[in-house]
Amino acid sequence: MTFETLHLKLIQEISGKSLFVLAEEITGVSVKTLRSGGPKRPNKIAEAKAQQKKWLYERHINEGGFSVSEAERLAQFQMERAKSNPRYLTWIVQSIQDNAKGYLLSEALAKTIDVCDAELELLKKNDDLKKYKETVLRFLKEVGTGKWMMQFSEIKGVRGKIRDAEDFSELDEAVKVLMVSSLFQFLACLDVEFQASYLTDPDSGQGLTPQPLFLLLMPALSSDAKLNSDGLYKVRGIFNLPLKRLLNISFCLAYAHRNKKWPLKRFNTKRNIAAWIGKDASLDTEQLLSKIYRGTKGLTTADFSEMWCSMCEVEGLQILPTPPWPLYFAAQMLTQLFVTHTQINGSRVASGIVVPTSDAYKYWWDVYYKKACVAGLKFGEFPWPRYLQVS
Repeated sequence: MTFETLHLKLIQEISGKSLFVLAEEITGVSVKTLRSGGPKRPNKIAEAKAQQKKWLYERHINEGGFSVSEAERLAQFQMERAKSNPRYLTWIVQSIQDNAKGYLLSEALAKTIDVCDAELELLKKNDDLKKYKETVLRFLKEVGTGKWMMQFSEIKGVRGKIRDAEDFSELDEAVKVLMVSSLFQFLACLDVEFQASYLTDPDSGQGLTPQPLFLLLMPALSSDAKLNSDGLYKVRGIFNLPLKRLLNISFCLAYAHRNKKWPLKRFNTKRNIAAWIGKDASLDTEQLLSKIYRGTKGLTTADFSEMWCSMCEVEGLQILPTPPWPLYFAAQMLTQLFVTHTQINGSRVASGIVVPTSDAYKYWWDVYYKKACVAGLKFGEFPWPRYLQVS
């Protein structure tokens, strides 16, 4: 998987639409015109930009929970940043708006990674294998990445394979290692910054104790997965997928918001979560959650925003906390990276997972936590409930 492939798959999952259909919705420009390169006349370009700003504004109102003035400012801010034509990870972090400041450390890192990716992409396009190999080796020799690689015996010989490679296809393994390391860097930085910006009050400094939170989103075997007599696992309910874990964590955060205390672990069930998000009597919310839990149904930004607002809603209170978008995007990225889907009888089913070691992620989280502290970011000291503590 490349960054471009990941980006396109994410767009499909978070919007429920293809890239061109989504672009048509955002800009008002037809798919046919977009496929041919977009509008050319100045007045049509201006109309598309005005429609894009309106779309962003409405998204901040409807999905972000921002006030009219905040939504207007954020929409204008994003329009200014869009002029630089952000690449993949930069686009992702710029799409996250759950606080007024954005995620500046994560955005700076995303731009650095995107520049590296663009450099490799251009060298491959120009068929410059020698320079491509030199560049991959340079990226892998960076201090942090080099130490990260030393944790894994199976990839210690990757540098030699790069030097001996005689074709781009022989470099796939090395580029995959570099991509996973870069994505873990990005997620770790976003994880840290999210906890300082969203889970810690900037005025009082009160908040939750920092921890590598996104580890709780990693795919895993379900604790009650059972083997059949033939030694194989039963298909249904075997996986604990990132989107399921996202909704469980989100429910706990929403419950704490509403009740000023954490839920008991036994209360954190699919039935109880379904009851909190099921406002439409005609909708079988528990069945909907079952499909998301099994990986047969996705979760768009609109779906997640609606669920979050429903879980957080308190009678008499009009202002709700904005959705925890970094958790959402992290869960979507981890799904694309580590969950395999198969079409069975016309339906998508989660058929396999890769379970990365916690050290592979925690290494980078420790790096960016230290950097955040040096940069002056503040974190809280309230403990997480035991069932949400990273072991």
